[in-house]
Amino acid sequence: MFMLWLYRYITGYVKFEAIGGFSERFLNLCAINGITVWGSSLKDETLIGFMQVRDYKKIRKIAKKAQVRLKVQKRYGAVFIIHRYRKRTGLAVGFLLFFAILWFLSSFIWNINIVGNKNISSQVILQKLKSVGVYEGRWRGSINAEEARLSLLMEMPELSWAAVNMRGTLATVDVRETVKPPEKTTADFPCNIVAAADGRIVSIKCYEGTKEVQVGEAVTKGDLLISGTVELKNSMTLFKHAKADVYAETVRELNCFIPFEQTDRVSVRSPKKRSVLTLFSVDIPLFLGSVDEPYDAKKTVWNPEINGVRLPLCVTTATFQLKKEVKFNITQAVAVDMAKKQIDEMCKQQLSPILIKKLEQTCSVQPNGVYITQKFLCKENIAKDENILINK
Repeated sequence: MFMLWLYRYITGYVKFEAIGGFSERFLNLCAINGITVWGSSLKDETLIGFMQVRDYKKIRKIAKKAQVRLKVQKRYGAVFIIHRYRKRTGLAVGFLLFFAILWFLSSFIWNINIVGNKNISSQVILQKLKSVGVYEGRWRGSINAEEARLSLLMEMPELSWAAVNMRGTLATVDVRETVKPPEKTTADFPCNIVAAADGRIVSIKCYEGTKEVQVGEAVTKGDLLISGTVELKNSMTLFKHAKADVYAETVRELNCFIPFEQTDRVSVRSPKKRSVLTLFSVDIPLFLGSVDEPYDAKKTVWNPEINGVRLPLCVTTATFQLKKEVKFNITQAVAVDMAKKQIDEMCKQQLSPILIKKLEQTCSVQPNGVYITQKFLCKENIAKDENILINK
């Protein structure tokens, strides 16, 4: 039904009235001559209906035979609109110019979509694509997809495969990242086990190798604990990968100093905004002047879309907030509290996998601040592999 209406609208149709005469005979003669009349209704002695323009020009003789007088009530369709504005050349020029601009813009790459990447960011790939000649605003006819694909693989060895597909103004770059082989394990390399820190040995579980220390001995960092060199009874020497868990009591120390005089950055003026319009990779500043003073900047990007298709323009707005360093003093209690919190955070980061057996804390108040020292008596595995033979 819609297609029929569209056809009639494009070719044009009229609403007419046939006054007097014989309306039934008029309709019969129209049907005999292949003229379609729709939406007809009879009011008093007047027949009202719709007919295509080309058929209306043919019914003069039929109307004369049926003794009716024809009158057009209203005209519909594109042909009448075009006829109405036929002398307005500006509309025709604008119409042609619109399609010319549309064709011209469709000859460029508007958007580049990166798919298939997991560890490599899309921005890095876009930068490499730009270096090989594929970027937003580039004329499509000047891009050789195969050459761009090979050039991208040459520029990015971390990619094992790539494809550049162009459809309309959208370029889709499908990539596959190189799968790194598993790191070579040193499980079969001959090695000794040495001390990773100073301490006193509390337990030894030797799975492979020869023990060089005993429980209760004190060792320093780098001392040999388990040897991977095994002497056999027949005077032969074997080199093995020593394996052991060597637990020792160690002492660790964390220090923190909090000065009474603190500094903070506070805003001293209202923020300034600067916007840049990016059209087809061309940056157009929308401001005058510059911001030269020390500032903190935040950027926001507005990139309009139509039906999920990103337009080849975006507006980047940077908000510059001028800040100034202000000095202020804190009390001793606040400084101590800040130092304890900082020490606790350092402990979580550095000593979380280590068993802490004893803790000693000293706090000294100095003229310019608070100094806190925490000593930890720990129990930890100090076994560390050290290769005997190094492959070159």
